[in-house]
Amino acid sequence: LQGSCCTCGMGTQLGTSVPPVRDLTGTMASAPSSAGFVVGHAGLYQALAMFAVAYFIIGMTVLSVCAIATNGALDAGGAYYMISRALGPEFGGSIGIMFFLANVCGSALYVLGLVEAVVDSFGIPPVGTGVHVLPQSYWYELLYGTVLLALCLLVCLVGASIYAKATFLIFLIVAGVLGTILVSFFATRPIGVPIRLPYFNGSETENGSFTGFSLTTLRENLGGGYGVDYTTGQMMSFSSVFAVMFNGCTGIMAGSNMSGDLKRPSYSIPRGTISAVLFTYLVYNLLAFLMCATCNRTLLQKDYGFLRDISIFPPLVTVGIYAATLSAAMSNLIGASRILYALARDDLFGRALALAKKTSASGNPVMAVILSWLVVQLVLFSGKLNTIAGVVTTFFLLVYATVNLACLALEWASAPNFRPTFRYFTWHTCLLGIAGCCVMMFLISPVSASASLGFLLVLLLALHYLSPRGFLTCSPPSLQVRKYLLMLDVRKDHVKFWRPQMLLMVQNPRGSARLIDFVNDLKKSGLYVLGHVELQDLDALPSDPLQPQQDSWLSLVDKLNVKAFISLTLAPSVRHGVRQLLFTSGLGSILLSLWDEKCQGVWRHLDGRCQSHPPRGLEASVSAVLRGLKTPGRAMPRGSEALGVGSAKEEEEEGAVNFPANATQVSDEYVCAANKLVLEQSPAPAVRFLYLPRPPADTSLYPLYLRQLELLTRGLGPTVLVHGVSAVTSTQL
Repeated sequence: LQGSCCTCGMGTQLGTSVPPVRDLTGTMASAPSSAGFVVGHAGLYQALAMFAVAYFIIGMTVLSVCAIATNGALDAGGAYYMISRALGPEFGGSIGIMFFLANVCGSALYVLGLVEAVVDSFGIPPVGTGVHVLPQSYWYELLYGTVLLALCLLVCLVGASIYAKATFLIFLIVAGVLGTILVSFFATRPIGVPIRLPYFNGSETENGSFTGFSLTTLRENLGGGYGVDYTTGQMMSFSSVFAVMFNGCTGIMAGSNMSGDLKRPSYSIPRGTISAVLFTYLVYNLLAFLMCATCNRTLLQKDYGFLRDISIFPPLVTVGIYAATLSAAMSNLIGASRILYALARDDLFGRALALAKKTSASGNPVMAVILSWLVVQLVLFSGKLNTIAGVVTTFFLLVYATVNLACLALEWASAPNFRPTFRYFTWHTCLLGIAGCCVMMFLISPVSASASLGFLLVLLLALHYLSPRGFLTCSPPSLQVRKYLLMLDVRKDHVKFWRPQMLLMVQNPRGSARLIDFVNDLKKSGLYVLGHVELQDLDALPSDPLQPQQDSWLSLVDKLNVKAFISLTLAPSVRHGVRQLLFTSGLGSILLSLWDEKCQGVWRHLDGRCQSHPPRGLEASVSAVLRGLKTPGRAMPRGSEALGVGSAKEEEEEGAVNFPANATQVSDEYVCAANKLVLEQSPAPAVRFLYLPRPPADTSLYPLYLRQLELLTRGLGPTVLVHGVSAVTSTQL
């Protein structure tokens, strides 16, 4: 990606510090991730353990994010941009989609939480009064959520500049609310708080208590006391409470999601994100302790908005909670739009996301914002926030695990271009982050975790065939290839592990497409090289003429869909060129064991470039091949459609001279009879395999050798002549 999607350029504080702090400190007091909800069900000990686990996972991920962010220039897309540039389009695209869905569901989660808070305040008649401010039903609550989401849409459509200003304003409100709450714990006298439970029995009322600081209250709240969630009627557990609580921690990526809108992302992301993590972790633990020491369990479990009831200035708390929750929804919405825009610009999904590329005159991706808003609107139909909390948490954990995986891959691969200025990470932190994310995924919801991994696998496979190779599909395998090539030893080869290593000589690729495809079918997971000899002298040329041809040959391989390498050479003759390719086309212990010639000029002298070669040029080349290489097998094709295949490890041919025979020289009549026998005894196959005799040592017999091969294969159709240097039967496992 070049450039950024916006030209506003936010700094460290507004871009990366304020959004996470605003989201975390604001939503901890709201219904979606209430600190009171956590300590009310889990108790102080388990709540502190949840915070520690959540922030451990987040901390390890933040270290990886900081390392990748300081390794080079960042653009729009946040975590997606980092992962796609580190692990390639397969992982980047699939995780980008999941991160987009996580932000979309997170935005819907905050909107539903805000609707619930509004309905709790204005939709239920307060005790002792008959004022009914807002009507209540599923459709009315959906309408309220739609209106709130439309407000978020308007801010995001204006652009990142107004978003930054709104962020700072809401942060000031949240800071005031937080200060008011802390003061209220000390200033408010013990009071009873009436609680209405409308979802179970509209006429039932319970009383919670704010006791002030009390050791008795603290002891009662130390252990867990999981009860029924009054909004869903489901029994809560450690995993379900953690799932709801962890959603309040996902805002920590709000700063990195705006990477394309930052002035200096590599400077701002590490400083802003780490400071936000440390600050919010301390505030979370402080509030948990204060709540456990001053509020009884009934108040904590049954009234998610109890902080408003005990505040010295309740309207400010109400406004702060509403503003923070709305801001968190807006943050997830604009983050989702940036991810969608980055996916569209990378063309990973073709025309499916083409509409999301459109931007306003200022560079704001308005169509991506609208599409993201539409998806969030669809999620709002779920109705209950705790219903989608587990799915959102699983998606975020999977994204965090992949961010750690990206950093781990770069670190283990020792990539030369991976030189982050942020050094406070190791592969141990990456590995711990991956393990923590994966374990918590399955603890929270095994079904959601399995479904998420399955969805990720489907996206990986789809993008694998649609996208070019990236780092994960290129660099680490290259390192593994080098490692295992060094471990190969030709002295320890065994015939049972033999695979054909094929070099197919191609003069005219336009007329050899079927032959290239056929040899590709024969290679059986072996090495396959397409060789071409250019008959010129490099010393007499101003530049290498093969360099421009390389891309054309690679395009041919892609078009024919064959798994082959390309090897081109300059030589004064085909014989010299073939020898060069045979000696240079192998790699390590993977040496070419077969030579396939497709040069009609050598065979039939139809090409002007080959007419100057003597008739024995082919036989000499065959003889040179069979003498020169110490590899398992050799082959020589017959005609323009013939191929070769070799087999077995070369051994000394002891006893060849003493082999019993009835003839000292094979006559042409004998060869013709063998040819006739083959034709009569078998129907016409697609291809025949015959033995290729070793060329005679006397070069004067080369014409006879070639003539008898012609007689042997006359009328046989496509024929493969095979020469094996040793037995290929193995009795060992």
